Amino acid sequence: MEKERNWNLIVVSIVVTLVTLAGCGKKQEEPPTQADTPTAPGKQASPPTTGTERQTAPPVEKPVTLTQVLSQWNRGETDAAVEHFLSLKWDAPNVLGDSPVMILSERRLVALHQSERQPIVQEAMELTGALRGLVKQVLAAGDQALASGDAQTARTHFTAVLRCAQSLSQPE
Repeated sequence: MEKERNWNLIVVSIVVTLVTLAGCGKKQEEPPTQADTPTAPGKQASPPTTGTERQTAPPVEKPVTLTQVLSQWNRGETDAAVEHFLSLKWDAPNVLGDSPVMILSERRLVALHQSERQPIVQEAMELTGALRGLVKQVLAAGDQALASGDAQTARTHFTAVLRCAQSLSQPE
């Protein structure tokens, strides 16, 4: 049983790593600007703001991205990285982050000059190593929860890894 669990952990780690490398072609959708937003017929477009107006709504906090979680992991903040990984909203736009590793398609990456491509490949290797370690820890925690009878926690951990792999393997 233990050998099978270790084998599953290895297989999932390899799949996630390969998906990470193959899934580097994510497009980043940018929110429409005021100029891009159509105005309803019969309504006048509001004038552009000058920056001196007071904001009435509190600033919106950006959601955590996978790239940020992997950076936390690389800084040694493993507990925080696992916690953030488990709370990622995998269906949110830009959940992977805005790192070139996450948004450049393979075709665009190959088209770059070697001097531009090398730092991106280096970052991809660092992020892949972080992802491998993070996924391994999340799966181990899921196994531990399952062994102790906490099926809900185990499901949360295993589902997070599955959703991560699905997000990384989405076509552009």
